[in-house]
Order: sequence, then structure tokens, then C-alpha cells
Amino acid sequence: MRRGCALFGGSFDPIHFGHLSLLFDVWETVPLEKIEIVPAYCSPHKEKTPPRASAADRLKMVELALLRIPLPWSASSKEVEREGLSYTIDTLRQCRKEKEGKWYFILSEELVEEFSRWKEPDEILSCASPLVISSPKKKKPSRLPHSWQALFKRGSIPSRQMAISSTDVRSRLRQGLCEEHMEPQKKKQYINTQRLY
Repeated sequence: MRRGCALFGGSFDPIHFGHLSLLFDVWETVPLEKIEIVPAYCSPHKEKTPPRASAADRLKMVELALLRIPLPWSASSKEVEREGLSYTIDTLRQCRKEKEGKWYFILSEELVEEFSRWKEPDEILSCASPLVISSPKKKKPSRLPHSWQALFKRGSIPSRQMAISSTDVRSRLRQGLCEEHMEPQKKKQYINTQRLY
């Protein structure tokens, strides 16, 4: 039986098959009832390098990327509508008001070491359990508090991790190179129509 909901936040500038592959790894490992993909209006870690596409366009691209996935995954407009800096704790509080029950937040392994810099990290962990997309790369010793290390280790999910980044997709689009293997085509049509990159 599937229980619990998960948030997957990010800039998604643009969303690509690498993101979707990670979500399939999570979905096939943890019996979740739904996943909300939450484009940030503005990530506090990227104030100096904001996304190229607008928040509304990035939300639309997530919606289009999910069209052919017959699973209870949805594009969430929470952070786009809230505007300003997008903090995970604020989004989690809003989610818990809307739906009771178990909540998770999905993050990549490289973000774990930065977790202490997030807004109210202890409160995040009291609101939701982490699901960490782990890679087969050799791990560095963690500098996190031991209590956090146990939580992140328990939520570790091995991933196939496709070597794709939003930066690569944007670069190939600018150069007119083929990137059909990197992103959903409905979303690519939107990028071309709107001339986003």
C-alpha cells in the first residue's frame, strides 16, 4: 500500500530526463502515494545566478514533461505563486496544512553537505523525512551532525543517475545541437515556441 507524499524542488531550468529518471528511482523504491515537483520561484542558493526562464515558464515545462507519465506526479505552483525566495520549510508547512500524513523531501546527495545552510534545517527534518538520491561515486566523510547523518543514510536511494544537466540542455539548444535524448519533446516544443533559451 502506498502512503506518504514527497516534494522534489529545484530550478528546473529546464526539467530533463535526468530529473525524471531520479523520480522513477524514488517511486520504485519508496511506496509513495504522490510526488509534487516544485519549481522554485528563486532559489536562495542561486540569487546571483537566477534561472534563465521565468518561474511561470519553468512551471509550464514541468507540467508538459509530466503529460505522458501515468503516475500521480504533479507540478506544484506553490513557490511560483508565493514569489520571493523559495524555502523548503515554507513549502513543507504549506503542504502539511493542505494534507496530513507522512511527508518526504527528495534531494540529491551533493546537496546533503549543504543542508546545514538551509533555512531552519532542524524544522525541515521534523516536518519531513529526507530521501537522498545516492550515486555510486566514492563518498567523502560527512561533516553533518551524527543525528542528521543517520536520517540521511536511512533515506538513501541508489540511483542510476543519468549524466544530464539543465546547463547541458541549454547549451545544446543555443548551439542548435540535437538534445532529443535529454528532454521530453512536448516541453521542447514549448521552449522553441517561447524562444526561452
